[in-house]
Amino acid sequence: MSVTAPATDQAHRDRLLERLQLNRDTPDAAFDALTRLAAASLAAPIVLLALGDAERPWIASHVGWDGSAWPVPRVWPATTGACTFHGDGLAFGAGQPVTFGGATVGMLWVMDRVARPLGPAERALLADLSAMATGVLEQHHDRLVRQEQADHNARLAQALQHSETALADVHRHDSTETRTAQRRLKAVENRFRLLWQTTLDVVIMLDERSRIQFVNPAVEQVFGHTPESLLGEHLAVIQPEYLREPHRRGFQRYLDTGERRIDWRATEVVGLHADGSEFPIEVSFSDMDVDGQRVFAACIRDISVRKAGEAAQRAMAEQLRHAQKMESLGVLAGGIAHDFNNVLAGILGNATLALEASTASATAAHLRQIQVGGRRGRELVQQILSFARRQPAVLAVTGLNDLVTESLELLRATLPHGVRLASDLSATPCHVHADAAQIGQVVLNLCTNALHALHGAPGTITVGTAPVALAGAAAEHRRVVPGRYARLWVHDDGHGMDDATVARIFEPFFTTKPAGQGTGLGLAVVHGIVGAHGGSIEVTSQVGLGTCVEIHLPLCEPGPAASALAPQPQVPQGTGQHVLYVDDDDVMRLLGRLGYRATVCDGAAAALALVRGDPSAFDMVVTDFDMPGQSGLQLAGHLLAIRPGLPIVISSGNVTEQMTRDALQAGVRALMHKQHTVEELGQVLARLRA
Repeated sequence: MSVTAPATDQAHRDRLLERLQLNRDTPDAAFDALTRLAAASLAAPIVLLALGDAERPWIASHVGWDGSAWPVPRVWPATTGACTFHGDGLAFGAGQPVTFGGATVGMLWVMDRVARPLGPAERALLADLSAMATGVLEQHHDRLVRQEQADHNARLAQALQHSETALADVHRHDSTETRTAQRRLKAVENRFRLLWQTTLDVVIMLDERSRIQFVNPAVEQVFGHTPESLLGEHLAVIQPEYLREPHRRGFQRYLDTGERRIDWRATEVVGLHADGSEFPIEVSFSDMDVDGQRVFAACIRDISVRKAGEAAQRAMAEQLRHAQKMESLGVLAGGIAHDFNNVLAGILGNATLALEASTASATAAHLRQIQVGGRRGRELVQQILSFARRQPAVLAVTGLNDLVTESLELLRATLPHGVRLASDLSATPCHVHADAAQIGQVVLNLCTNALHALHGAPGTITVGTAPVALAGAAAEHRRVVPGRYARLWVHDDGHGMDDATVARIFEPFFTTKPAGQGTGLGLAVVHGIVGAHGGSIEVTSQVGLGTCVEIHLPLCEPGPAASALAPQPQVPQGTGQHVLYVDDDDVMRLLGRLGYRATVCDGAAAALALVRGDPSAFDMVVTDFDMPGQSGLQLAGHLLAIRPGLPIVISSGNVTEQMTRDALQAGVRALMHKQHTVEELGQVLARLRA
C-alpha cells in the first residue's frame, strides 16, 4: 500500500535535504562504503540508498543496480520499522527508513532475485545500517555547521577590528568630533554584541589568574552554566579535575616565559558539564594587552556530534573490512572444504569396503580407526563451512531439552575420570526453530571447551536450560528483539579466563591451547551459528572461579521436533540398474554392493561420448561437480539435451545453497555431499528409482 506523506512533512523533509547541501553529481565515499557493507553483511546482490520521497527518489548510492527500471515499489512506510516486498523480477526486498532531524528522509533497500526470509538478526542489522546512514547525514550537517561557525567567527573578528578602529578614531579626533565617533563606536559595539550573543561557540575572557571576566550566552547550552554564575569564577569550574593542574602549569609557564607547549589555534581537550559529565571540546586561545593588563580570550566548541560521527564512520569502515575479510575467508574455506572432502570420501569409502571384506580382527580394528579419523576430519570440515556460513541450515521446531540430553549422552562416554557432567534442564519444554545438527554442535563445542578448561583436573560441567523473557535494557544489551527466549548455559569450575582472553575467544583461529591441540574455530563456529539463529551469546569468567557461556535462542510454539541424532534408515538395494559414475574415485565395488551395475568415467568428455553413443544405456548418472574442462552442472545440461529426463545426481565436497538452486533449475534431480558418499549414495539412488 502506498503511503503519501502530508504536504507539511514533505516540505520539512525537502528543507532538511536542502539544508544538507548534498552534491547529487558527485559520488559520496561514505554512502558507497555503507551500501557495500550492506551488500556484504546481508548477502544482498542489490542495495539502494534512496533519499527524498517515494515519488521523487534520488539514488545516493547503489550496489548491483544498473540504473534502468526502478526496482522498488512506490511504498514509503510511515513507521520506523523494516518493510518487505516482492515483485518486478525480485523475489525478496526489504527497506528500512533513514531518518534525520526527526523526519524520514530516505530508505535503505536490500533486494534479491531469490526468495529468502528476513530474520530478527537481519532486521536488527538493517536497522543498524540505516542508523549508520543517519550518522553520515549528521556528519554532513556537522561539517556545514562548522563552516558556518567559521564564517561567523570571521565576521566576529572583523567586527572586533572595526571596534578597535573606532576606538582609535575616538582618541585621534578632537572634542568636536567625539559625538560622531561615539555613535560609530556604538554601532560597532551593537554589531559585536549581536555576533557575541548569537554564536553557538562559547567565548570566554580571562584575566591573568584564569578568572572569568566575561562569557557569552552559548555557555549555558554547552556547559549548563548561566553566564552570570560564571563571572569571577576560575576556569577550573568547566575543566575535569585531572586537567586543572596541567592547565595551571602551562598557563603560568606562558606568563613567565611566553613559551607555548600546545597549539593555541585549535586544541582538542575535555570539558566538564554542570551535571558532572565530560564531553569533547575544541579550544582556540588568543591574548592581548588592555590598559597594561594581560587579557586572554578562549573560543570553545562542543565537538561531541563530530566525534560521534567520526566514531560511527570508523566503525562502519571496520565493519566493511570485517565483512570483506569474512567473504575472503569464506571463499578460502569453501575451496579447502571441497578438496578435503574429496580426499575424505575416498578414505571413508575404501575403509568401509575394506572393513566389509576383512576377516582378520586386527585388520578390522585398524580400519575402524581409519574411519574414526576420517569422520573427525569430516567434522572439522563442517566446522570450517559453518564458520564461513557456507553450510545451509535445515530449520525445524526442535525440543532444546531433548537435544541437550542427546548431546550429553554422547559426551559421557568420553569424559575422563573425576569429571562430572551435570544437567539442570527446565521442567517447561523449550522449543526453538533451529537446525538441530548445528545446535547440537554448539552444545558439544561448548562442553568440549569446558572440559579443556579443567586441564585434566577433577571438576564439574553443568549444562542448563530455562525459558526467559528479554525486554528493554536486557534485550538491547544482547542486541536481540524483545520477546521470549530459551536460555542455554554451560558452566565449568575450571581455571577461568582474564578479561583480555574473554575479549578474543570468538575470534577465528584464536586458541589458548598449545600448538597442535586446537584449531581456534570451535567458538567462532558457535558464535556464527547462534547469530544465524537470531540469538545472542555472552561469556562471563573469572580467573580461579571458572567460566559460564550463556546463549539465548528465540522460543517458538511446539511442533514436530527434529532430532540431530536420528538413526539412519535402511538403504534399499538396487536391482541391477546401470549407473554412469563420472569421477576419478573408484566406487564400482560400492555400487556393486548396493545392487547396481557401474560404468566409471574420469571426465566429462568421456561421459558425453558414452551417452551420445547409446542414450538409453544408462538408468542414472552420478557426476562430480568440480572437474577439469567443464563442471558437473554443465555436463548435466549437455546430457539432458541428449536425453531429456535422464536422472542426474551431482556430488560435491561443498554443496552450497547457490549450487543447489542452480542445479535444480537446470533439471538435476539431487545433490550429494561427497564426504558422505558411503552413507548417502544408496539413499539418493533409491529416491531416484522411486
